[in-house]
Amino acid sequence: MLLTVVAAIIGLSILIIFHELGHFVAAKKAGIKVHEFSLGFGPKIFSIKRGETLYKVCIILFGGYVRLAGMDPHERKGEPYEYGSKPIWKRAGVAFCGPAFNFVLAFVLFSFTILMYGIEVIDTRIVGEVKGIEEIRAGDEIIAIDGEGVKDWNDILNKIRNRDSVTCTVLRAGEVVETSFNPNKGNISPLILPVIGGVEKGGPASKAGLRDGDRILSVNDEPINSWDEFVSIIQANPEKELKLRWRRGDEEFENTCIPKKEQRFVSGEVKEVGVIGVSVKLNTRKVGINALRYGGYQTIGTIGTTLSFMAKLVKRQLSPKLIGGPVSIIRFMGESARWGSKQFLSFIAFLSIQLFIINLIPIPPLDGGQLTLLGIEKIRRRAISEKEIVATQTIGFALLMLFFLYVTFNDIMRLIK
Repeated sequence: MLLTVVAAIIGLSILIIFHELGHFVAAKKAGIKVHEFSLGFGPKIFSIKRGETLYKVCIILFGGYVRLAGMDPHERKGEPYEYGSKPIWKRAGVAFCGPAFNFVLAFVLFSFTILMYGIEVIDTRIVGEVKGIEEIRAGDEIIAIDGEGVKDWNDILNKIRNRDSVTCTVLRAGEVVETSFNPNKGNISPLILPVIGGVEKGGPASKAGLRDGDRILSVNDEPINSWDEFVSIIQANPEKELKLRWRRGDEEFENTCIPKKEQRFVSGEVKEVGVIGVSVKLNTRKVGINALRYGGYQTIGTIGTTLSFMAKLVKRQLSPKLIGGPVSIIRFMGESARWGSKQFLSFIAFLSIQLFIINLIPIPPLDGGQLTLLGIEKIRRRAISEKEIVATQTIGFALLMLFFLYVTFNDIMRLIK
């Protein structure tokens, strides 16, 4: 519990400070006076005055703000250092730089974790499962694609991605076979050995004695030959005692383990499954300066996944009950911290992308709403009245509060279940 609280405070503080720092830097560059820079809302814990700006930390950490001179229509005096006195493009820059800094933060964190830990690679060329592709069989070892040798499964995926037809050389039952297939017709997945790569501190696996590098041999005396087999059995038996046997070096161990029940996104829907707090063993490859390129891929990929998720929500292909709120964020902050610094930093980067996207939604008082109002002002060629600003912000705030209450209700229902 203490780790979850500390992780949430650190993670949320990084996200909020970086977002508001974007507004702060843009305002300073535009010559706008900044009255306050606040981390959190509500009663202040402490504050310090530096120059014209009061920096403070408040008790409710879910958010923050910078208070600019002349941002509130009631406070405008027509001074040149006020927000309302600046041209539209400068005001738009101030609004956009908050989300932009979240984008930058995600890119930096993704790139940093890849630079420090490398990229994970599936170090096998053997096919584990095949769906919809008759030309490839389970157990085939793919040794070349279009005449070029392949090193691992990542290499295979890179060579067949976005292709309608590939020529594949495989080793099948000791014979070299050449075949062609369309990767878009189905799916092939690798045969991954059931070797533990990470163990959640305090989780069921940790309590049973499992460690990194352990090779699972059997569950309830049923031999386990792949990671998928292991996961399927664990997920199918929440809150049921299982007998695990594993090998560590030259020794074999045996103990019981009870998977805890959790809601997980499985095969396009939310299911209650068993989990024991382990991850698969994957090799890592150091990439040096290429970490920036891979960090960019991960940043853009996270944006694409998030937008796809939002589109499916709008089309009612996914239930809105999947959306998590503040309780879920705090919970996953703690879980990611228990897995280690790499997972913790990656989760902060993931949340930073969510903030980048959400804050660009055109609803006041979000930054996207402010940009929309500035766009309307540009088209109309006259300032939006104080009455219009108050009306749009009131409606927008009410919508955001309803959304906040809904996702919090989702969180509470998950806790009850």
